[in-house]
Amino acid sequence: MALTAAVATLCAATVVAIRWLALLGLVRDYAVTHTTGSLPTSGWGFTTSSFHRQLGLAGGPSVALTHLDLYAWRLGFVAGIFWILRLGLRSAHRRIGPLRTVGLLTGFALFVVTGVMHRIDDDAAPRRADTRARTDLAIRLWCFTAFASAVFVGMTISIGAQVAGPTQLGDQAVLAPIGWSIARNGLQLVVALVGWLIAAFLTREWLRADENHPSTRPAGRAAIV
Repeated sequence: MALTAAVATLCAATVVAIRWLALLGLVRDYAVTHTTGSLPTSGWGFTTSSFHRQLGLAGGPSVALTHLDLYAWRLGFVAGIFWILRLGLRSAHRRIGPLRTVGLLTGFALFVVTGVMHRIDDDAAPRRADTRARTDLAIRLWCFTAFASAVFVGMTISIGAQVAGPTQLGDQAVLAPIGWSIARNGLQLVVALVGWLIAAFLTREWLRADENHPSTRPAGRAAIV
């Protein structure tokens, strides 16, 4: 668990740093149009096959920065899943089970992890009822924000992209409006930062409970593995 927590922390720090620079206007969103076919000489002769998003500086998009951000999101998400699942197993003694496994493999990992977080909060860290209620509310709001941000980014990915006749084939990047860039990156900043904070908080609460009740720790195993 320590390894997955460390990887998730490193990835979250990378994502948060990039999003913070985006809020300051140093990192910008670019709407990229991928065009194939042939340039029109008479009538329409091209096909716009896809829109996608790239990150970069004011001077233009950066493939390296875009890939760094993408890999940090993906690796951090996977590491965060295993962090929470392992914590759920060690603290609440709940195995993932076949239904949750199917959920993870079919794209419902966000909701599976949210359910495990609730279970950890209820079983692993006995606290006052009002404190547990606030933590449960924070987990639900984080889940809703994460889902809403994914939908929002997907629906606005083509805003600012070139949709008129292209002057060249291939990828053509257009600087996205600053307002949309701030909105998208701001939501993703909240998702990454709050998700890490909740995971760290639940881990800390479990460690405190584990120290107070060492008899519940599996024999022959370290506190965090």
